[in-house]
Amino acid sequence: MDHHAYLIVSAFDQEALTRELLSQLGISAGHNPDLIVHAGPLGIDEARRISARVGTRPFTDVRVLIIDASQATVQAQNALLKTLEEPGEGNKFFLVAPYEDLLLPTLRSRLQKISSMPLPAEAGVGTGAVKGTPEDFLKLTPAKRLDFAKKFKDGERVLGPFLDELLTILKKEGREADIKKVFELRRYADDTSVDSKMILEHLALVI
Repeated sequence: MDHHAYLIVSAFDQEALTRELLSQLGISAGHNPDLIVHAGPLGIDEARRISARVGTRPFTDVRVLIIDASQATVQAQNALLKTLEEPGEGNKFFLVAPYEDLLLPTLRSRLQKISSMPLPAEAGVGTGAVKGTPEDFLKLTPAKRLDFAKKFKDGERVLGPFLDELLTILKKEGREADIKKVFELRRYADDTSVDSKMILEHLALVI
């Protein structure tokens, strides 16, 4: 990995991504002061803190920054763009998003794309016993999708990664109108107070 900044198109599985990237770079994760991981929403304040960190010299030869960019605001992305234009010595950035169009074209132009990472099959699936993929959801009738939504919630499935996979499928199928509908709801999916059943029930009727 000779480039200084990468875009990983994948669900954000912090443990699996960190383990795989450090393995590829030949870096130990144990008490490493030069491993920086940001998970969750990324606003301008978080982006500025990241920029401040890379303005200092790494303790080791390489500082690794793994950044969940799936919920990055426009202001945060512009701040990261400025950081990537002057990345500093020894810094390697890995921005992670399930859908590359979530990032501004100007930011993507600074990143070398990695289409996928060898994450474990269960990454992002959730802990419940209920089965059902986004492909299954799309094949169901609206009435059966409503039942799917109930079972999804009862099985304590994780909504964010499910919607990320759904967006990827819709992108491959060129369903731009449906992509917009899902994307409008994706920003709420990581809020633990949001009812996953209600979101899926809405999608069941509109896509």
